[in-house]
Amino acid sequence: MIFSVSMKLSDLLENPEGSALFDKFLPGVRKMAEANPQAGSLSIEQLVRYTRIPQGDKLLAAMDEALGKLNTPENMISPHEAKLIEYFKELDQQDRERTGKTSGSHVQDAIYPGKPWLDTKGERIQAHGGAVYFEDGVYYWYGENKAHTDGKNGVWTWGIKVYASTDLMNWENRGFLIPPVLDDPNSPLDQAIRPGGGLHCLAGG
Repeated sequence: MIFSVSMKLSDLLENPEGSALFDKFLPGVRKMAEANPQAGSLSIEQLVRYTRIPQGDKLLAAMDEALGKLNTPENMISPHEAKLIEYFKELDQQDRERTGKTSGSHVQDAIYPGKPWLDTKGERIQAHGGAVYFEDGVYYWYGENKAHTDGKNGVWTWGIKVYASTDLMNWENRGFLIPPVLDDPNSPLDQAIRPGGGLHCLAGG
């Protein structure tokens, strides 16, 4: 977690020092924000602009400087992020165990629009928003792994996967081009990558 006026209100209020700074710079705003369930997803900057607080730019600059002093090793990971990290590690372990047991095979002689596209092991291809490159007789398909994205659990993209094919129908899973970062919420490739952080990011089917 990086403290700045760009951070979400809900994240700031998890930290006692951050919460105190919020009340210092924006007295009375917390009560208003708590009355609106959506306010927690706004950044401090958005909240100030939406509420049209007088001299908002000056206030935001001063608040941003004060929040920057909270960027210490002790504050790098919020309690909420710590729980997510443990959850991500559990998912990763489940993936490793499942991969070790996978022995299926799948071959197809056509592409079937509207049906899940399976790789050569019979698993759903995870290469969303991808691109295909051709080199030395082999097609390479790169894209986002959305295997764990359900809109509720905090996983946006679970790394970038690579698939290879010689006929554009049967694709072999070659693993990760960019694996998910599971334990650093401040990494640009975090998580698994969540909305609001990382590459949006870059952690379905």
